[in-house]
Amino acid sequence: MPKGSYLRGFLLSYAEFLGLPKEKILEIWQKEEKNISIEPPKFKTERLPKTSGFFITPRLVSIFLSIVLVISIGGYVFYQVRDLIAAPILEIFSPKDESVTSQEIIEVRGKTEPGSIVKINGQPIDVNPTGEFQEEVFLRSGLNVLEVTAESRTKKVSRKTIILDYRETQKPF
Repeated sequence: MPKGSYLRGFLLSYAEFLGLPKEKILEIWQKEEKNISIEPPKFKTERLPKTSGFFITPRLVSIFLSIVLVISIGGYVFYQVRDLIAAPILEIFSPKDESVTSQEIIEVRGKTEPGSIVKINGQPIDVNPTGEFQEEVFLRSGLNVLEVTAESRTKKVSRKTIILDYRETQKPF
């Protein structure tokens, strides 16, 4: 509140507006003013907790996103180059290598990468869209060597060799 004459003028105008005796209001005000001791307000001071000094800022977020983007692009390029350079994966599920069989016809089953050309002993066989294949092969009596190859679109070749021992069973007369 304003001090001195401003406050006095305000109180006189307000008393007149309310219809109160002006002298009585001024007398009360003067008594109150003598009893009031103005002290500066005391603020409660607290120490803020110590922070680690790490703040997430827009700059830090943009750096993080840039690093993630570079790693993602690098991983994608690496995967594509590896796919072009490497020979296709070739898995043979059956028959097992170095096994003995009494069946003249066996089924060769396996899996390779989709789009690869699979051959058994140089003869191409059908491969389904998921890369799985199966083919019946006639065996000769004794040791048989099956060479299974998978060739990628970039002419890279994977080879698996399976050795089978076909033993004819004696047929009763």
